[in-house]
Amino acid sequence: MSVLLAGSTSSKAPTQKNSKKQHRNHRAPWTIHEMEYIETKYNVMSCAEIAQYLGRSVNAIKGMAQKLGCAPNKTADWSEAEIEILRSMYGSELAVEDINAMLPARTPVSIVLKARKLRLARPEPFWRPDELGLLSAWYPVEGKKVAARLPGRSEESVKIKASKLGIKFQGHKNYRIWTDEEWALLAKNHHLPFSVLCKFFPNRSEKSVEFALGKYRKKWTRQR
Repeated sequence: MSVLLAGSTSSKAPTQKNSKKQHRNHRAPWTIHEMEYIETKYNVMSCAEIAQYLGRSVNAIKGMAQKLGCAPNKTADWSEAEIEILRSMYGSELAVEDINAMLPARTPVSIVLKARKLRLARPEPFWRPDELGLLSAWYPVEGKKVAARLPGRSEESVKIKASKLGIKFQGHKNYRIWTDEEWALLAKNHHLPFSVLCKFFPNRSEKSVEFALGKYRKKWTRQR
């Protein structure tokens, strides 16, 4: 019989526990109770909590939930046929809802998101002749506020359309936009004394000239 002296070590290696956690019901047949529990608790408890209670792994719980119809199925990837429909129809005049009818497995939101990923563009909304008439008549005076006269048009869409048509906001009775000719005249004579400079703009108030001069000098300083 051997005696273990102080300071000596035992030759017997310590028992190592299996690092992989073994669930108590791992690979055991599923019971009716377990399946009913998943059906009633899947949407109110986390998978980890259900797994701990049933002694199963989280993946096992998710798999059974799929079989029982408790978990939503993963959305299928877009097929080549669906992408071809999207490419051919998204740039047309059809509404997204009408395109959705051709792609019943998709939602309108998913259609728009997929189109953005594919860099597909929608056509510009059609402008009626009467809308263009209102835009031409009132945008120079009202600017983007003319959108109030055009139901269904946003201020941003009004600005974009006016820019494409070359229609410029000229200002209203209390605020008149400086023309390109006036800015050129200001640039040529900005070095003159203020009282002399104002004489070049008889239709402008001193306050308007002062504001424009400050704006010009600030821009000129940045460009130096």
